[in-house]
Amino acid sequence: MPLLPVDPNLAARLANYEIDDRARLILREMAPFVERELDAAIEAVIAGAVRLIAVAALYKAKGNKFRQLEGA
Repeated sequence: MPLLPVDPNLAARLANYEIDDRARLILREMAPFVERELDAAIEAVIAGAVRLIAVAALYKAKGNKFRQLEGA
């Protein structure tokens, strides 16, 4: 299955992270494995962030929004 065109705004980020079409294909193949673990990984990041003084209040107040955005 061919890759979909990339929005120009995203293309700059992909180039910055050196994610070419080959890497995109590999990431697409990995997606089913990542999706199974994604919710747990997001929860772990939020749980860790609430222990960081600089961002704890933000994550406590906006944790649900972070979950929503990261899941999307």
